[in-house]
Amino acid sequence: MRLIFLIVSLAVGSSAYEASSPFDPEFSRNVMFPLTAAAYAPDPTACLATVSANATLLSGILARCDLLHDTCAGFAADLPNRNAVVISLRGTQGTAQLISEITEIMAERPVPLPSGGAVGPYFKNAFDSVWIGGLQSAMLSVAAKNEGKELWITGHSLGGSMASIAAATIADQGLWPREKIRLMTYGEPRTGNKEYASVMDKNILAMHRIVHLRDLVAHVPPPVLGYEHSRQEIFYGNDMSNIADFVECQGDEDKKCSNSYFDMSVEDHLHYYGLEIGDWGKQGCTGTTKMTHESSAAIHSVESTVQRLNAYAMIGRFRA
Repeated sequence: MRLIFLIVSLAVGSSAYEASSPFDPEFSRNVMFPLTAAAYAPDPTACLATVSANATLLSGILARCDLLHDTCAGFAADLPNRNAVVISLRGTQGTAQLISEITEIMAERPVPLPSGGAVGPYFKNAFDSVWIGGLQSAMLSVAAKNEGKELWITGHSLGGSMASIAAATIADQGLWPREKIRLMTYGEPRTGNKEYASVMDKNILAMHRIVHLRDLVAHVPPPVLGYEHSRQEIFYGNDMSNIADFVECQGDEDKKCSNSYFDMSVEDHLHYYGLEIGDWGKQGCTGTTKMTHESSAAIHSVESTVQRLNAYAMIGRFRA
């Protein structure tokens, strides 16, 4: 049935939704997910080795990205035996940064991008910090000799939004052939407005947003503030233990996928494929992980904060 849907989608198409390249659950779990987790590690080489035996780190970036001195990070690496270059961008670090990130996005309007549309101000500042901090120069260097390689771009949480903006920027500047760019994110927030989503849908052909069940972050900022997801959501309405048990969602905001849930969870945001993504990356993308009492308390604190901020956003919208 999934194959039939894919063939029909590719054949028909529409101005509102163009079918993405097929989602490969094995590639997501065993290749892109470790590369995403690697961004949380001080040294990503152990995670890189699980994906490509001859991987070479091209650039590692750590930069201050807000007024509270929180940092944003990422890396670029060459994967010769995969015939690819990867950009991986780290997600939010800790409760304080997450609350700062959400508060700023709720309080300020989206800011324009040269590629089209507008994105959350915190997401733009975070991307700029690593782009200017070394990622741009690394890309200019490797793009000059890419020799037909694919460019894989990935990230979790805040890193997902940064990855989206990276793909938009690289495609707009012509640094990499668009047909060779592959964007895959995990627990990505709504990065930009409707125009931005439309630009992404048109320009990035291989693009998937993986969402785990009630992942709270995938639902912020709320649409009432003018934000909209780009395609294509891959929804796991389960614990992700069976990687083949997913739904390929329709359009940018499919009400039958993660949007069908109203009780959100930070725990589902932190855990993908049964692993706490940050801890798993820090331990070299091997073994298992478990939630501590401290992280459990932080989860409840963030959930309460986000619920209040969403309520304030709704009230402010209706009063405007």
